[in-house]
Amino acid sequence: NNNNNNNNNNNNNNNNNNNNNNNNNNNNKNNNAARKRIAFCMSVNPGAETEYELRHNPIWPELQQVLKDAGVHDYSIFLLPTTRQLFAVAHVESEDRWNALSQNPVVQKWWAHMSPLMPGAGDGTHAPHSVSLKEVFHLP
Repeated sequence: NNNNNNNNNNNNNNNNNNNNNNNNNNNNKNNNAARKRIAFCMSVNPGAETEYELRHNPIWPELQQVLKDAGVHDYSIFLLPTTRQLFAVAHVESEDRWNALSQNPVVQKWWAHMSPLMPGAGDGTHAPHSVSLKEVFHLP
């Protein structure tokens, strides 16, 4: 009887775990469905590639929190060393919230910190020059 009770309890626990996993998977699917993937190019000044990478490993904790609070997920930047081009891709919950980051004092401070390493946008701020990329292929 004890073995049967234990088996029943284990089965109930497994069922509960499966239900929790299914709920988590559904929540992840719903969260991912609401996100938009954005991509853009920037560049790094000649000779500043190593310093650029060092300053991103890690980024400031307050910048990380600002990005997360703005609904930014899975944000990566890649370097093409031969041209010094930077390719960035991020999943964002809202393009409006992403665009509003430019007004955040922590982001502006980060841009000022990075400005000696990158070409600027030429708009009187420390924002880096960036160009949005058009998605031409995606395998979900």
